[in-house]
Amino acid sequence: METGIRDKALSVWERLLLRGISSVLIVTVLNLLTIDSNWKEISYTENISAVMWLINVAIAFAIISIINILLRMTGLYNADAVILFMSSLLTGLMMLIEASDIYLSLITVAFVLFCAGFLIKRFPYFIKRLSFSSTTVKLTLFVLFLLTFIYVGTLVVLRYFLFKTPNFDFGIFSQMFYYMKETGLPMTTTERNYYLSHFAIHFSPVFYLILPVYFIFPHPVTLIVVQLLLVLSGAIPVYLMCKNKKYSGFITLGIVAVFLLYPTMRSGLFYDFHENKFLTPLLLWLLYFTEKEGLSLKSKNLLIAVFTMLSLMVKEDAAIYVACIGLFMLVYKKGKNDRLTGLFILLGAIIYFLIVYYLLGKYGAGSAINSIGRYDNFFVSDSDGLLDMLMNILKNPAYAVKQLLTAQKLEFVLWTMAPVLFVPLMSGNAAIYILLIPYLVINLLTNYGYQYDIGFQYTFGSCTLLIYMVILWFEGADTIKKRAAVILMVISSLLISENSIASKNAYLDNVKEELDYCAEIFEILETIPEDKSVCADTWFVPALSGRREIYEYSENLDIETDFIVLDKRSKNAEEKSQKIVYEKLLEGYHVFDEIEEKIIILEK
Repeated sequence: METGIRDKALSVWERLLLRGISSVLIVTVLNLLTIDSNWKEISYTENISAVMWLINVAIAFAIISIINILLRMTGLYNADAVILFMSSLLTGLMMLIEASDIYLSLITVAFVLFCAGFLIKRFPYFIKRLSFSSTTVKLTLFVLFLLTFIYVGTLVVLRYFLFKTPNFDFGIFSQMFYYMKETGLPMTTTERNYYLSHFAIHFSPVFYLILPVYFIFPHPVTLIVVQLLLVLSGAIPVYLMCKNKKYSGFITLGIVAVFLLYPTMRSGLFYDFHENKFLTPLLLWLLYFTEKEGLSLKSKNLLIAVFTMLSLMVKEDAAIYVACIGLFMLVYKKGKNDRLTGLFILLGAIIYFLIVYYLLGKYGAGSAINSIGRYDNFFVSDSDGLLDMLMNILKNPAYAVKQLLTAQKLEFVLWTMAPVLFVPLMSGNAAIYILLIPYLVINLLTNYGYQYDIGFQYTFGSCTLLIYMVILWFEGADTIKKRAAVILMVISSLLISENSIASKNAYLDNVKEELDYCAEIFEILETIPEDKSVCADTWFVPALSGRREIYEYSENLDIETDFIVLDKRSKNAEEKSQKIVYEKLLEGYHVFDEIEEKIIILEK
């Protein structure tokens, strides 16, 4: 009988082959760590001596062989499969953190998953019996949560201090919270270059939930940190859903890890602050309470109502996510109370959307209503609207399918589905596919490029539902197939996630020097009185947003302000600023302060 970790022995030739591959991978990792050159260029090989490469491979091979001899002396099988997997994973990570490319990701992930699959087949009985206590799961997830918060948090906060957060979409919200703190109203001047409520653009009263935190820490970075914590806090309802379904500690740990590593939950945080990201925790809590056992019917319905309303308050189009959850409950659930609850959620979402859509159309500034233009690929004439779009889709479904299959959208599908091994498309219950409707409508039917780009905010609602579909897929027996699947999902999510934010790791390059000169910029920006109006280049708007009048500079802006702040940090910016300074000096402005090749401030 096969016991312990002694599952399947390897032949001598298999061991030698694995050691050879592992040795090459280990030397590759060492070269990537030590050679200061771009591995994506063929000239990279000029830095590697063929003789030294062979010697290093031989040394790595010898070390692996010695490790295996020592293991056999202790009565254990060799570690060739483990070393192959670890070396492939390290090589993959080293490659993918350097270049964001979904196709490079897929090739790398395929190889690493092959190595992982080989390891799983090597020790199936060990993996099947591996278990984690509740304490171990919680502690591991807390550590992963903390590491994710520190890693991603460092990068997103650095964006602000390195002046990489633009007016859209950070300066507008930073000023909005300044107004909310001072007046209680979500006003801005920088969103449309006149005094305007943000709620005339998008109706998002959910922002008031984090206003108390901003009251205590009134700084733009507060918004970045709170948003990050809110998104990551989605791990709590994910964990509770797994626990409610009585998943093993092994499966639970894997699913929550997938959530924390999932690419859209990271990549989208880098642009920069948005109400859409509140959808992740709120929808997950709503889904949790729809299936929570042990609550009284009154308490359960109350909590469902609370999180339904909170989710709808994120934004007018949040209704599509909530409505699909309601429709899903209506079709998927068996109990009468659950189906009735689903019906109320569905009707409530539709009614809420119609009311808000009407009010925005009548009293708003038109942005939310004009969003229908993002689907003008389904319009026959300029006068077409939402109903016309729906009829055109029904009358010509072949055209609609064609709109789903553009090259960029297929890349989006790979970014979002590959980390979870396309499991959301493998359900045995057709009702579960109702949860894919927002993914299709919000992300794939549109011709608005940002909506099918994981670097923006439009993925948080639809991809949250994908995570829930993953949770549902694991229902049933805890089989070796499901354990293997969750292991491969964690690996795939880690690698693709790192690749998705590869360019952001560059913030850490020469960070001390950059922070030093950026600190100088912050110092002179602070000399501009808060009661003065300012017009600034987009990158400086967030730092100057704590005032009643701030505008993003453009050549078409016909507003005279007390100060003008111009960026000079690139050749193009330098040339542009020289022209503007010349014109403004003729209009009566003078140089208030300047840092050579960095920034210039003009005062009227």
